[in-house]
Amino acid sequence: MKRLVLFALLFPVIATAQIRRHAAAPPAEPAPAQWLAAHARPLTTTEATGDLSDLEPLRDVAGGAHIVALADGTHGTHEYFTSKLRLIQFLVTEMGFDTLAMEHTMVQIERADAYVHGGAVDIRSALFPQDGEVDYPFWHVEEFVAVLDWMRDYNATHDHPISIVGIDVYDGVPASAEAVKYLQSVDAAAASVAIAKYACLPFGRFSDSCIADASFVRDEIAANEPAYVSRSSQRDFDDALQNATVAVQDLEALDPAARNHNMAINVAWALDHRSESRRIIVWGHGEHFGKTVAIEKVDTAGVWLDRMFGADYVALGNAMWSGVYLGYTVPPQAEMFIPVVDPDPQGYENFFVQSAAPAFLLPLHQSLHSFLMRTRPLRTAGFSVDNNWDYPIDLEKKFDALVYVALTTPTHPLPAPAN
Repeated sequence: MKRLVLFALLFPVIATAQIRRHAAAPPAEPAPAQWLAAHARPLTTTEATGDLSDLEPLRDVAGGAHIVALADGTHGTHEYFTSKLRLIQFLVTEMGFDTLAMEHTMVQIERADAYVHGGAVDIRSALFPQDGEVDYPFWHVEEFVAVLDWMRDYNATHDHPISIVGIDVYDGVPASAEAVKYLQSVDAAAASVAIAKYACLPFGRFSDSCIADASFVRDEIAANEPAYVSRSSQRDFDDALQNATVAVQDLEALDPAARNHNMAINVAWALDHRSESRRIIVWGHGEHFGKTVAIEKVDTAGVWLDRMFGADYVALGNAMWSGVYLGYTVPPQAEMFIPVVDPDPQGYENFFVQSAAPAFLLPLHQSLHSFLMRTRPLRTAGFSVDNNWDYPIDLEKKFDALVYVALTTPTHPLPAPAN
């Protein structure tokens, strides 16, 4: 009996050992070049040449999402900008997106919106800041003008126009001026109060009393919606309230956490108040619109949008092997061409460069090669000589797809308008 019990106890171990001995070895994982040939979608070109058939995989990546972010790997790379124009063209003409929301301010981008709707605007001058406005030098480039020209041409030949809007949190003083201008047309007494409340704005960052005063104006506008709309229009009221909101947001703009959260709120506002189709494109830096905590060590706008919209928010990132981008020295501000730092030996770029395609679109919601499923560095850069980073990320969590360009060149700056 004891022998039977011992045999019974050992039998599962013996049986398991036999099964393991005869199990087939797992197939070897394909080499990176082979895997990329099967899973990455080569781009015919990164230039906006007209044929968009190579972008057909974007249809599955975007799916039914209401918001698709085109996240820059740098703010000054020609191929990133031109490939984004192609992505915008596809999303508009093939998928019904009708609004482009920019990492830029509402006040300044309103001039660009007037241009794309056929207005008599000197766009090459209008892209530069006016008195009191924040400078966004990375948008003063020929590549961005090409985007606006395409939007203007599209609107000239289509019944359902497309629009552009700014969703960043700066230009609080010009935004407050727009709110006051509106109040002067609908409520002169409230306009006088607003002027007094806004007197602190040029110097009021992080001042509790100034935030309270600016918030008072915003809340009073919101409380009087029925009366104010009856004296103007819903669009004018909505814009005035958003400008008053930006006046508050600007007071906290130097706090990265607040800026990112408020940009996400402004994207949601743009979806509700600018898009007839409720499908918008967001264009900003990958460190703001990726879905994971980034170099600023705070929840990004993309993290917030992912929480707010879930599968209705899709983000596309950028990567390169080698290149140069347009940037600025700080200080003093002067344009310069900045080489991107060499990739980290463990970085994702070492995998991507093994593709035979000079540029490709890589959907990330598929069975990924094990190399891509580990946290690794991915280079990114802002718009200054000091903003050049190799930051570890989880690629498949940060982005839903990636546009890779092997060799990149700088964007082309516009000449500053004559004074």
